[in-house]
Amino acid sequence: MDKNERKNIPLMPFIAASLAPVVAFALANALFLPLTMGMTNFSDSFLVDLIPTNIPGGGYLMVALLVILFPIAGATVLIGPALTSFIVNLIYPILTNWSRAIWCGVVFFFIHLILLIILLFFRNIPLFPTTEANYPFPTPAIDPLTIAGLLAGFVLSCSVTLFGWLGARMRRKKL
Repeated sequence: MDKNERKNIPLMPFIAASLAPVVAFALANALFLPLTMGMTNFSDSFLVDLIPTNIPGGGYLMVALLVILFPIAGATVLIGPALTSFIVNLIYPILTNWSRAIWCGVVFFFIHLILLIILLFFRNIPLFPTTEANYPFPTPAIDPLTIAGLLAGFVLSCSVTLFGWLGARMRRKKL
């Protein structure tokens, strides 16, 4: 990085470019997580209220809609942050070098980590008092959601880094 580039690091556009993938990830999860929770316990979920009662076969229509919507929502959670980073940097090239791109990925990873800690905290709050003897299988020492969340956060932050840098690079080559 030369001296001119080091002096002119715009803070507000960098924050906007770093937070845009986080917002896309949060909005995608706002659709995906309720669908997941509704599909795990369908009879007690909000999805039952959405089944049209005046249409014959409305339940089948709802199941077909969920079968179509669930993979789309899952793909949006995985692709959304990288695509958002790419588009933001294609319009406003902020992540013009690897150090900025890596910082953007680090910001995404730490915010993802905070969201994962909040999710794990609310997941482990006991809603009903149970004992360990009531579980049919032994509980694992480490929650699998923790491992999957950390791995997903690392992969998503790497994709945000790479696609943000590629978007800025494509924009610079256009000019």
